[in-house]
Amino acid sequence: MSGTVCLAVYRPRVDLLRTQIDSIRSQTLTSWDCIVGIDGADAHTRAAIEGMVAGDERFRIVEYESNVGFYRNFERLLEEVLPSSEWVALADQDDAWYPEKLALLVPLLDNADLAFGQALVVDAGEARVPEKATSRRSTSLAAAFIDNQVTGSISVFRRALLDTALPLPDATDSAFHDHWLGVCALAGQGIAVLPDVVQDYIQHGENVIGEEQGRRVADRLSALSGRSGGGVGQNLDYISAHRWRWRVNMATALLERAPGAADSEFLRSVAADRLSFGLISRFVPEIIGGRVPPLRALALLAGSWRSPRLRRARK
Repeated sequence: MSGTVCLAVYRPRVDLLRTQIDSIRSQTLTSWDCIVGIDGADAHTRAAIEGMVAGDERFRIVEYESNVGFYRNFERLLEEVLPSSEWVALADQDDAWYPEKLALLVPLLDNADLAFGQALVVDAGEARVPEKATSRRSTSLAAAFIDNQVTGSISVFRRALLDTALPLPDATDSAFHDHWLGVCALAGQGIAVLPDVVQDYIQHGENVIGEEQGRRVADRLSALSGRSGGGVGQNLDYISAHRWRWRVNMATALLERAPGAADSEFLRSVAADRLSFGLISRFVPEIIGGRVPPLRALALLAGSWRSPRLRRARK
């Protein structure tokens, strides 16, 4: 099976990018091409990448004129994937793949729309994170809406998934391309999980997202208050307008594009954009079963309750 690696780049640390590109070139599965998408005109970065991939025709560099951020940059890269590709892998600019990564993950797509392994969280020098492997898992569609388990950089998926996934849904501050790809897969042929570590997930001071292992509730609440403005009502409005709204956008897009999607009843309860018994009845078992963080689930329910009030206030 031949596929495409989509490597998103924005003002990278050159040493980390070189490590990542070398790790992609060292894959034991060699039937792939790699699109390197530079998010915004950057002659210095382009020249550095050209030197790194010189002589390897599998790499194609696309230097986009405008900077659109990671969400839309990955969308642009996915739109570049040819229909002849059988699978797609996403790559960040600052990780390091193990040589067998693609060879281990791609065969799992025989029985699933998306597959992912685990990553070893590694400190690049200043992030001061403990070295620990992730424990990503497959979940139900409802649980995935509440708490995303799919990290794009450790995933591969069938090219056909893009027929549903593109264009990406309308974004909010909480929009993530890998979250969307994960729910698309769970609404289709599902997700396969490999327990093996397939790469280093390198943490440093310039990570866009980073790994949230051990993040305290107080830190999360502080970050939320910083984004929203601080008050309880403002926090609820932010949750409703961004975190809850992102789920509504995903559910709405799935219902429109994949009418036969698995668990469409749950999708309709989210797309309705209001607190309902149907919504509560799907969230509560996931909380009781320990499959989702309780505070995150309850915050989303609060966002669904707040949403009709927020809509009326905007009119």
